[in-house]
Amino acid sequence: MSADTPRDVPILDIPDTVEDRKLWLEKVAVWSALADPSALKTLHLGERYKSSYAPPAHKGNPQSRNDYQRCEAFCEHFAWEKRRERPLSFSELNTQLRITGEILTGEDLHSQVYSAVFDHENGTTSDDVELAVKVYQTSLVPIIFGESRFEALCNNKILCETELLDFRTEEWVYRQLEPLQGYTLPYVYGFFHILLPHGEPCVALVMEKIESIDPRKVKQCAVAALPSEQDALKTVADALLAASHLMHTFNLASLDLTRRNILWPVGTFEAMSPTAVFIDFGIVEPLRQSLQRGNLADIVAALGGYGFTVGDIKIWLHAVVRPGSIVAKIFDVLDEKVPEFCERNIRRLA
Repeated sequence: MSADTPRDVPILDIPDTVEDRKLWLEKVAVWSALADPSALKTLHLGERYKSSYAPPAHKGNPQSRNDYQRCEAFCEHFAWEKRRERPLSFSELNTQLRITGEILTGEDLHSQVYSAVFDHENGTTSDDVELAVKVYQTSLVPIIFGESRFEALCNNKILCETELLDFRTEEWVYRQLEPLQGYTLPYVYGFFHILLPHGEPCVALVMEKIESIDPRKVKQCAVAALPSEQDALKTVADALLAASHLMHTFNLASLDLTRRNILWPVGTFEAMSPTAVFIDFGIVEPLRQSLQRGNLADIVAALGGYGFTVGDIKIWLHAVVRPGSIVAKIFDVLDEKVPEFCERNIRRLA
């Protein structure tokens, strides 16, 4: 283990007893008072964080349907772009990062996100890739130190693990979806043990930073590259359907499929098959009844959020989600439920 990584990593070892958890949370409170995300300039990567964790099985109705259509990855229902090249430096041993900016930092966040580059001993940096570094900093997690919340965490180890070790789910998802890196996921260098300047041990995710379109300008960029606003809507929607369905083929579904978790690489709308890249997998579950059509509803909401008109979205939705259509089948909208599904999700846009 690196000398910079503590042998006893308390953030990964929540105590068993109420009294010990209280002492542990008090230590987290000390780190919270000392934490200064904007002061982080360099970061040493310790040992890789390796885990066999898998989330507990969903306790659903055993009589729930499971006869929804299943496809192989990269099925013929969508067109797929060629895989992006993996950064060369991801094949090398890198232990030092130079922080170049803050992407999303501050209090009341489940993670602190920075831009960075690999920093070498001779003072040079790797210029083949810019990095996004996601630091799962427990001391800044929202509402951890409210009086009632503090007591609840002290009294419940499982709640502690669920609230404060949520990086375990994201690491598990990236393990499952490794074949999608370079397609609809960023390339991941790895998860690492780190030690922040104020002494707090954390886990950090290091991955490629996707140069992406501002979410407020997605519609504008798509319209500029395509013949009409309706073509732009269809192109954006097709890319979202493809990326979501591809995730489903790995038996997973995001429960947080929102615009903030969707990246559109710069120039993608000039490609033959534009690609949406998904990030942030803290809320993901194994596929089960209703999750596919839940993601289809998320896509409808995203189209509205991008600024496409309700009228155009309605025309598109009725064209692709109809009894017997491929989209209805692979997103598990039963024929008799199609009118209700379309009406409900259009109504939500109003």
